[in-house]
Amino acid sequence: MPAVRNRTIGIKVTDEEHEQLEALAEARGQTMSDWGREVLVNQIGEPAGSDVVLAEVMALRAIVLNLATAQARGETMSEERIRDLIKFADKERFRRANEKWIDAANHYMGQSPSQIKNNGKPKE
Repeated sequence: MPAVRNRTIGIKVTDEEHEQLEALAEARGQTMSDWGREVLVNQIGEPAGSDVVLAEVMALRAIVLNLATAQARGETMSEERIRDLIKFADKERFRRANEKWIDAANHYMGQSPSQIKNNGKPKE
């Protein structure tokens, strides 16, 4: 028998934050309640599977693009340089994955990525 959810968590956000959070939920095809619960509960244990997969894809993308660019320029990559590239890609993967989720939310909200990242205000 599944656990009964009988406790409530409430938070206050600005109108702009609410719009951004709503866009993130819509980008995942979820209600705000379901998405918020998933985000919070996932903080208890491991990151959500889709977050991990996207983060790994972003790291792999960074590695492949850097290797292909170096090859196109006729550069050779030393083993040490490749290790550094992998270390950097691993370090940045979750930040880049989060940017992709924001971009997806922007798509559903009809805003440019710079507007969401700047709390709904166009970049100057």
